[in-house]
Amino acid sequence: MNLRTEISAVNRILLLLFATVMMTSCDTESLNRDVINDEDENNNSNMDSLALSAYSYDITTAVPFIGAIRAESDFTFNNINKASSALIVTTILGQSTTETLIFSRNSDNMINSVISTSSGAVTNETTIIYDGSAVAQIIYDSIEDDEDDYTYNFVYSGNRITRTEEGSSIITVFTLNAAKQLIKKESFEGTNSIKTEVIDYDGLGNCISSIITGEDATSLIFEFDTNDNPL
Repeated sequence: MNLRTEISAVNRILLLLFATVMMTSCDTESLNRDVINDEDENNNSNMDSLALSAYSYDITTAVPFIGAIRAESDFTFNNINKASSALIVTTILGQSTTETLIFSRNSDNMINSVISTSSGAVTNETTIIYDGSAVAQIIYDSIEDDEDDYTYNFVYSGNRITRTEEGSSIITVFTLNAAKQLIKKESFEGTNSIKTEVIDYDGLGNCISSIITGEDATSLIFEFDTNDNPL
């Protein structure tokens, strides 16, 4: 795997993480809850005065055999507070690459396409197909390497979402609580459970722990200050 491929792979991971956070994460923004709900104490809308035009998220991660990876993400929003594009600069081994993401939306303002470009050329495209308001299928097409392509299909049953990947024997089951928060993610190969993640929340809906057993076993604990800012 060359450096360009490694950087592209990292950016795909960041995109997947971003999409997952947008769909399943708990409320951890450093904002007052009335602001988050776009209402003041009299339940009046604050949308006009609180329009979000940009958002930045930077992270540095240590990766075995590679070292530190720095990703600087800058998102822009349209006039209805929906993300329209993102600029991601990833630095690995002292070398940087810039990737631009363009989000397209359907008539219900849900993202149905993400096109990634680098140096003016399209590097990959993600297509999202819905069944009503639920994601039914995600198709990822890598222009550089067809081996990276995948198609995820989703089936819903009560509070459980089952994800299958075309051409793969691994099935992943997501379990949500009554508040639609992700509380469990379990992957199976055949009937054998190979990896389980259990997520817990506090009374305010903040994620406080993530316990992974099986493959890549690890335990993460999250703490927050009195303003719900993650520490």
